[in-house]
Parts: sequence; structure tokens; C-alpha cells
Amino acid sequence: QAMQQQQFIVRGMSGGNNTVLFDGMNLNSMLGDGATVPYFNDATVQEFAFQAGALDADTTAGGGRLDVVPKDGGNTLRGAGFIAYNADSWQSDNFSQELKDQGLTSTGRIVNMYDVNGSIGGPVMKDKLWFLMAGRQYSVDNLIPGSTIIDDQYIKLASARLTWQMNDKNKLSVHYDRMYKWRGHRYEPPQVFLEENASRIHDNPIYYWAVIKWTSTLSNRLLVEVGQTDYVLPNTMRYQPGVARDPFTPDWYTNASRADRDLNTIWRSPAVSTRSTPERYSWQGSVSYVTGSHHLKVGGNYATGRQRSFSESLGDLQQEYRSGVPDTVTIRNSPINFADALMNADSAVFAQDAWTFKQLTVTGGL
Repeated sequence: QAMQQQQFIVRGMSGGNNTVLFDGMNLNSMLGDGATVPYFNDATVQEFAFQAGALDADTTAGGGRLDVVPKDGGNTLRGAGFIAYNADSWQSDNFSQELKDQGLTSTGRIVNMYDVNGSIGGPVMKDKLWFLMAGRQYSVDNLIPGSTIIDDQYIKLASARLTWQMNDKNKLSVHYDRMYKWRGHRYEPPQVFLEENASRIHDNPIYYWAVIKWTSTLSNRLLVEVGQTDYVLPNTMRYQPGVARDPFTPDWYTNASRADRDLNTIWRSPAVSTRSTPERYSWQGSVSYVTGSHHLKVGGNYATGRQRSFSESLGDLQQEYRSGVPDTVTIRNSPINFADALMNADSAVFAQDAWTFKQLTVTGGL
């Protein structure tokens, strides 16, 4: 599971209750009720700021909050690089005779791992326009426990950012990230593949997110921020080559998926082949009035999104066993092509006032 996004949990809430921001702009997705976050390129990030409590009034949900602060290039041309590698032979082996005697054929381990990351940034026009570009490719190939099949996987990331200092009081930034992900034999624990055809290929053919933000310092106390984000992540988990069959033919029925619920094994074919196209578009803006001891902020946000999904299953069924004995059959009605999520409008307005008295800060919001 090394190439899957990780969620953070706050006060027992699901990842869908978290708020993810990039440069202060909302970057929650439609997938997983907003729990699926982007694959961030470390080379473009200045810092990750996590907040678990006392959230600001502009936070859209009741869980945690992650604000990703990006880098901006600068007046000096600079580059950076990072390389990491780990080979199978560099790991210890705990596959003991005792485990073999209990029927385990192999233990899970990293077969190959690497991470190559580089960035370059600097001025296009000194004191006026800066750029930042970065690229990353990383991979973690895992041997699936109890199997000889390797969960082969990699991610490619390309990032670009432009920051324009329009004048002394106005700044415009544009950020674009493009990602391609591949998992040749997606492992879905605890189920173990008994043959390669029972695994699925997981890839994201067109995965991108973009942020545009305008910041205006109207005075030494008044700040305006307006921005928009797009987050599009088509997602497929499909059959291996040669597994699909023409519907209602003899091969379509005989190649239906088999699974043993006691042994946690699956063979012949995956239960389903799916693809989905979640996309979300968000707009937000705020005005802040700041003095040494007083911070007033008012604003609003609006988002819309949709997700369409497709699913099919060989034989429209899965045979289920218990310790090798036929038990039940799960019947499906495929193919299914439907809009499983539609967000016409997620909108809100907010106001927050904070006063600081020496070491005490009192905050109220709505």
C-alpha cells in the first residue's frame, strides 16, 4: 500500500472530515467524500502545517486541517535534487521455518524502492516574475504475502508554478501539478492473489490539480485573498490484459471470480473492474483586517463537483468458498454506468474576530 494516499485522523473522524488547503485554497476532492488528497511533490513545498483543534471559521469541516505552504522561486536561480534507493538484499528476513510449517509460502517485503526528485526555480524578471519547476518519480515494489506476485507500482509527478508581483500591493500565483500513477498488480489486503489474472491494474491516466490565487495588500492593515482550484483525478482499476471476455459467452461465465472467505484468497479474475471520474472545482475569497492585537476576517467559499463511475464483472457473479467448500454466490448486474456523486453547491460565508491580550487570545467565529 506504499503508493496510496495517507489520511490523517483527528478525534476519531474519517478523512472526509478533514480540510486540505494549498496556499490557503481548498483542495479536497470528490473521491472518498473528500478524503482522497493529492500526491504532493515535496520539492515544491515549503512546509506542511497541521492543525487538530481551535480551527478557524473558514474551515469547511470538523476534522483536522492541513495547509500546504508552497515555494515561490525567487530572484536567485537555485536547484535541488534528492535520490533514495533500497534493494531487496538490504533487508533482513524473518521468514522462519515455523512460518513455513504453518503453510505460509512467503512474507511481504520490499523488492525494490527508489525516489528521484529534482527542482529548479528563479527569476523570469527580477523582482517581478518568478518560476518554480519540479519533477519526481518514485516506486515501491512489494512482494505480496503468501504469493509470488509483486505489487509493482510507481508515480510520476510534474509541477510548475509562476508568481507575478504585479506591483507593490498585488501578487498573482498560478500552480499546476500533473501526475501519472501505475500499480500493475494492486494488492488489496487481506485478500491474496493465487494467480496474476485475479489482480487488477490501477492507474490514473489524467490526474491533475491547479490553483490560482490573487493577493492584495490594500493597506498595512487590510488584506484581500481570492482564489480558485481544480482537482480532477480519473481512476481505473481494471482487468489484466486478456482477462475480459465478451458478455454472455461461455468464457464470460467460466472466468467469473472465485474467492475463499476463510483463506482470504482470490483466483480466476477480480470481482469487478471499475473506473471513475471525480472532479471538483472550488472558489473562495476573504478580507482580513489586522492590527497588532486584533484580527478580523470575513469571506466565503463555493464548490461544485461530480463523479461518474463504471463497473463490470465477469459472469455477473463471484463464487464464494469457505476453506475450499462452495458456500455462496454474489450476483451482480453489470455493466453499471452511473453518476454516483453530484455536488451542485457547497457554499458558506464566515466571519471571525480574534483579540490578543498579552499571552491570551480570544477568538469568536460564525
